[in-house]
Amino acid sequence: MRSSSDPNLEGHVPNRQLDSSATAAASEAMSDLFCGAAGARSHELLHDRPSIALNDDAAARLLGALDAVDRDTVMRLRELRELA
Repeated sequence: MRSSSDPNLEGHVPNRQLDSSATAAASEAMSDLFCGAAGARSHELLHDRPSIALNDDAAARLLGALDAVDRDTVMRLRELRELA
């Protein structure tokens, strides 16, 4: 277990409380809330672009990034399951 002085945990406890409060208020699963937020942010950034064209190399990098496992995200999801 990490100590409360662990720099990797600074700021995360309030964020977790905020995440939990938001999901409770929205009556949604946290993953659904995050996906919705990501979609809204993408729309905000890309609203004026009717399409995005990628060359083969950029498309391969994008697909690789989507398939890559982010260990921090996996660990956070495990923590969230334990809290549920």
